[in-house]
Amino acid sequence: MQELPGFGFTGFRSFFGGVQYMDPLAKVNLIAGQNNSGKSNVLRVIRDMSEMIGKQPEGLDIPQTSNPPTFELAVRIGDAASVHAEFCAAQNITQGQQVEFFRQILKSPAIDLRGDGGVWIRAKIDGNAPAHYWQSVALGDSDARQAVAAYIQSRMSSYSSDPRENAAEVLRQLQSLLTFPRVRFVQASRRIEDALDGAAIIEKLAALSRPEWHQDDDRKRFSAITDFLRWVIDDDDATLEIPHTRTQLNVRRGDLLLPLEHLGSGISQVIMLAAYASIEQKTVLCIEEPEVHLHPLLQRKLLRYLHDETDNQYIIATHSANMLDSSIATVFHATYTQNGTELAFAGTPQNLSDLCYDLGYRPSDLLQTNCAVWVEGPSDRVYISHWLELLNPELREGIDYTIMFYGGRLLNHLTSTDPEVSEFIKLRRLNRHLAIVIDSDKASAQSALNATKRRVRDEMEEPGLVWITQGRTIENYVPQELLSAVLGQLYPKKKLTANTDRWSDGLRPVASKDSWPDKIKVARAVVRRWDSGLNHLDLHPKMTALAQLIEAANGHNGSAVVRKPKSVPVFR
Repeated sequence: MQELPGFGFTGFRSFFGGVQYMDPLAKVNLIAGQNNSGKSNVLRVIRDMSEMIGKQPEGLDIPQTSNPPTFELAVRIGDAASVHAEFCAAQNITQGQQVEFFRQILKSPAIDLRGDGGVWIRAKIDGNAPAHYWQSVALGDSDARQAVAAYIQSRMSSYSSDPRENAAEVLRQLQSLLTFPRVRFVQASRRIEDALDGAAIIEKLAALSRPEWHQDDDRKRFSAITDFLRWVIDDDDATLEIPHTRTQLNVRRGDLLLPLEHLGSGISQVIMLAAYASIEQKTVLCIEEPEVHLHPLLQRKLLRYLHDETDNQYIIATHSANMLDSSIATVFHATYTQNGTELAFAGTPQNLSDLCYDLGYRPSDLLQTNCAVWVEGPSDRVYISHWLELLNPELREGIDYTIMFYGGRLLNHLTSTDPEVSEFIKLRRLNRHLAIVIDSDKASAQSALNATKRRVRDEMEEPGLVWITQGRTIENYVPQELLSAVLGQLYPKKKLTANTDRWSDGLRPVASKDSWPDKIKVARAVVRRWDSGLNHLDLHPKMTALAQLIEAANGHNGSAVVRKPKSVPVFR
């Protein structure tokens, strides 16, 4: 589909400071912020973008300030390499000099507005001047003006002695690549049925369930919706049925047939949203506050469905911190300041933490999954998530379980009687289904486990799981051959401690003054090459116990759970 790569604007409603960017955009994008922070105004701009690029806002769309700024809209066409290739093909540019001239033009700050190799079209509505006048001025006055003139002359276009006129001609040609995707807008609390241009959503679903012979692939979309229903209500045999009257959606569970709304407003709304997203195809869907009536777990399941099972792009305005799943969504933080609404890309854990506090949440409020797995740090998370996927691919982080960090300092450098250790042990009261993974840090089989780790093991084991590594650290579960190969590839010149057995400290530099390898980088490289098999040390039984804990926490029927059989690690 034609996705929206990125955009920025100012001079519209609550946006009256500098240009605020939503860039880069992904498949699923969240705009999170407090009420009245301006989130909905972003959706309004996306909805009307194709018309607004050459039009001055009117009425209440004009910022209600004493000196409202000129409306400005910038739209990202794409990255320089892809735009260059597409433009040269469209304009039949084959001569080497012309190709190079245009490449130099795209590097101009007048086009690469954010300095990251992007290509932007910028419209500024200022009096009677053409919408792209100010961008042509900037390009004509830039260091690229000679490349612009040379390009225009070589193409025998309307060359002018005025560099700005030449720049305007280049921008007119470049704008031919700017296309706007189809956009649909779903307002907060609105009935999804009313968002389909008057056609009932039930009619659309009926068509998907019983398609014409030449549209048989539509049945797959209906099956995806049914699978989502089963996932949401945790019933593998449930079916979605549409009566011949097409007046309602029914859910069959065994011998019981009930209207969808009888399952509760939350279930009904999340299924309807998923259905609407499946009916629409290759569309930018702007959704306002989908969390209304939805339990935090339903919010996450909806987000996962939108990402995995549909082909739309999503811009979602929310004030729910429970939707901030950065693994599948790009997150932007909207705040209202004295300079109007400001948007910030929330791309780091600290950014997300700040956003949660702005929304009035504490970290403990966000532990909404049924099982919490505590690990020492981010590299442990990479390994545990991958091993769970190898054992039971049905388990989803953020839905079935959450991985939290306790930090090595807690158990390595504090005494067993320290208050922080006592508080950590009390976490079990918050969640019966709790697991903690602890590096033994033993240098040999004869080494003793420290007193702090022994206390945690003894006081937290039941009814949860305490997993103390059979080797020195979690890295010792990586087969020696694989770990050595990865370290040799990533750090060919770094001298590290010999990796000979399960007590080896294989990531430790030989010289104490040398830096350590990046554990996260190493972990990611390892899991990319680890295709299957967990039968190494006690990894398979420990991962099986962890998977069973997560499955039990989520009410999975043990007899119906399909796990991969025990086998030796296979890696590339």
